Amino acid sequence: MSVLVAAGENTLMKHPLAFGAVLYVALMTISAARAQTELYIDSGTTAPMTRSFTSGSNGYSEIYEALLVTSSNNVLIVSNTGTLLNASGSTYIGYKGSGGNNLTIAGGGVFKGTAAFVGYTNSAASNSVLVTGAGSSWTNSGDLNFGRYSSGNSMVVSDGGLVSAANLYMSSLAGGGNAIQVTGLGSRLVANSGFEIGKAGTGGNSVTISNGGRVENNSGYGFIGYAATASNNSVTVTGTNSRWSNSPSFGFYVG
Repeated sequence: MSVLVAAGENTLMKHPLAFGAVLYVALMTISAARAQTELYIDSGTTAPMTRSFTSGSNGYSEIYEALLVTSSNNVLIVSNTGTLLNASGSTYIGYKGSGGNNLTIAGGGVFKGTAAFVGYTNSAASNSVLVTGAGSSWTNSGDLNFGRYSSGNSMVVSDGGLVSAANLYMSSLAGGGNAIQVTGLGSRLVANSGFEIGKAGTGGNSVTISNGGRVENNSGYGFIGYAATASNNSVTVTGTNSRWSNSPSFGFYVG
């Protein structure tokens, strides 16, 4: 970020120490303002942290859960009808943390974001997401990278919950063994463009659609095992009214 400080003619040049102090205060003010607009849910070396939003509209530029490698078992909760959590920038559920971090959206809570990552680095494994109940939703205008580098992450969309993103990627760069379950009437996982299961990584990713749950791939390609290394990925569709639908204008590829 560039900062321009304007003053009278030669004022700053005549008082370099004063200029340094003014610039320092300005930068500290900008840093403090930025910190106030970013949400950190991070246990670090202390007890796990839980942050709950249960009412009103709450906005942040970016959201980090488990920023530090030593951080684990943190929880972010968005619950109740009328509760909105909005991230104008990226969301990280398990940024560097050692695992066990959770995002829960329930009871009609709404979480709106842009790009989102579950398991951002290779140390951030075994994170979980639960979106459950009619009206509960996690919608992203950008891509959702599920297990970007890490393994063992899980997501459950149940009982009328909704998760959507521009593109959905499982193991987008590395890792494997990530699992998504969409279960119950009205439960939906929506990729407004493409959905790639095992985009890269070691494979072993799975998607299970059951009991009337639906996965919708609206206007992009669908892949099960995109990369040569991404083997043993699977999709299971079971139960009445369970469905995976794909746009007829784009292809669907297995292997």
